[in-house]
Amino acid sequence: MREQIQLQAAAEDSLVGNLKTEIMSSHGEEIRSVQELLSRSTSELARNIHEVSVAVESTSNSLRTEIRREVERIRSELDAERSQSEQHSGLLGVVEARGAAVQHRMDDIEQKLEDMKRDSLAHTTLLQTQLDSGVNTEREKAIFNRLEAAEVRSRQAADSRETAALR
Repeated sequence: MREQIQLQAAAEDSLVGNLKTEIMSSHGEEIRSVQELLSRSTSELARNIHEVSVAVESTSNSLRTEIRREVERIRSELDAERSQSEQHSGLLGVVEARGAAVQHRMDDIEQKLEDMKRDSLAHTTLLQTQLDSGVNTEREKAIFNRLEAAEVRSRQAADSRETAALR
């Protein structure tokens, strides 16, 4: 009876050992799978950060070019109006007020552009820091990507409205 119990205990110990081995093997496979996923996610996030940075820079450059053209157009208009207003001194005050309002709007747009660039750089830096720490999950990356895209679309829409308002 004692031998039978010892044999049964040895068999159970063997089963427990086999189970531990299987669990450790499975755990190792899961760790490798998570590491591979993290590596792919990190690469994808780095690519997304780069794409967002390029898009922000491109948008910024495009808006600056458009603003410069608009400023030149407005300056030309103001110069023409100034010439006419010299002939009609009563209109000079109106033209100067309009020029000041346009300059104020342009200053506001330039400030918004700078704010957008600074915010974008801060956001990109935050994303890069999170990328470097390696703690991002797929879900967090997706959320960040959606937030980035929404932020870019929102800024583009706001800038388009500003540009349309200047016209």
